[in-house]
Amino acid sequence: VHLNKKRMTENDSMDVRPDALGCPIEAPLLARVECILLYGGNAPLDVGLNYSLLIINVAAGLMFLHPRRSFGIAMLFASVYQITLCLFIGCAGVSIVWCAAAGYMIHRHCSRVPSCGNKKKSVAFVLVLCLDAAAIFYYGFVAEPITTVAHVLAIVMGTGLSWLLGSSSSSSDEESLLLGPSSSEEESSSDQEKSQ
Repeated sequence: VHLNKKRMTENDSMDVRPDALGCPIEAPLLARVECILLYGGNAPLDVGLNYSLLIINVAAGLMFLHPRRSFGIAMLFASVYQITLCLFIGCAGVSIVWCAAAGYMIHRHCSRVPSCGNKKKSVAFVLVLCLDAAAIFYYGFVAEPITTVAHVLAIVMGTGLSWLLGSSSSSSDEESLLLGPSSSEEESSSDQEKSQ
């Protein structure tokens, strides 16, 4: 979440008041959403950093989490929430979405029993979380404190979405979480391969 304290100048029309980000309040909805998603057009570092993290987190979630549908629903919810929030308070960005993805993955990883699994996926998961943590610390130094609060709350939202969406699945449709199949699933899979 990026707040920009741009103030109106003499050249700004009184009929087109900008919000805190500098986007005209009276602009059509799609123009305001574009302004939100592109950080008001005046923050190329934020755009590059946050979209990179968004791609990395969503790709990790889609590769490591099963079923992917629950993760997709959570990301859709986080995206709609991010845009709606920014329309109302005049912020910009996609950081709530990648933080929610991180929270979703953290919950899936921490709720997995047993904790053994695919080591390559474990390493990739830790690397993704390290990148996320580095970005959150970076914004903790260069942005207003509310940005860090928003990031932490988005992680909490992601864990909550993971819990809600995970608890709605039936026990017979148990999700293979972040670290790959459990040992019983691996044994079943290897038994099937041997019989073929």
